[in-house]
Order: sequence, then C-alpha cells, then structure tokens
Amino acid sequence: MDFLPAWVADLSPGAVLLVLVVMLLTGKGLATRREVEAEKSRADTWQAAWKAERVANQEKDEQQRELLENSRTTARIVTEIQAEARRAGHVPEHPAATEGSS
Repeated sequence: MDFLPAWVADLSPGAVLLVLVVMLLTGKGLATRREVEAEKSRADTWQAAWKAERVANQEKDEQQRELLENSRTTARIVTEIQAEARRAGHVPEHPAATEGSS
C-alpha cells in the first residue's frame, strides 16, 4: 500500500472510515476512473496543441530569418544598381536637385 501515507496505519478502523466519509463528502482525494481519463485526455489535448504551437513558431522564425536575408540582399542589389547608374552618369548625385528645376 505505497499510495497511502504512513500515519493511516496508526488509525483505528472507525477513524479510517471517518476520513473516507469526509473525503467522499468533500470530493477531495477520490476520483472516478472516468474523471481521471477525462483529465488525462484534456492534458493530452493541451500537450498536443503546445507541441503544434512550438513547431509553428519555429517555422515562423525560420521564415522571418529568410525574409530578412532576402530584404538585405534586395537592398544591396538596389544600392549597387544606384551606385553603378551614378558612376555611369545616368542618375544625378542628388535626385532632389533636379526636382526643383522642373
């Protein structure tokens, strides 16, 4: 009887019965198999949802890293195109200087 505390062995049969009646009346300490299985089912459902959320978060984080790298690459390409156009003389150094002259 590993599931019972040691002090229960020192109680008289009447005291054990009284403890059991109090536990039944208060609903503490005793649960039906159906309640235990329902609680386990709820716990399993929440655990599965938590695992699915973790996987989704990891995928989101990876996608954000890829998008950040893509935006950095695009920014470098645009910067190089603008620099090359300036070197070739196709674009003025400061575009705002030509806007006022129109």
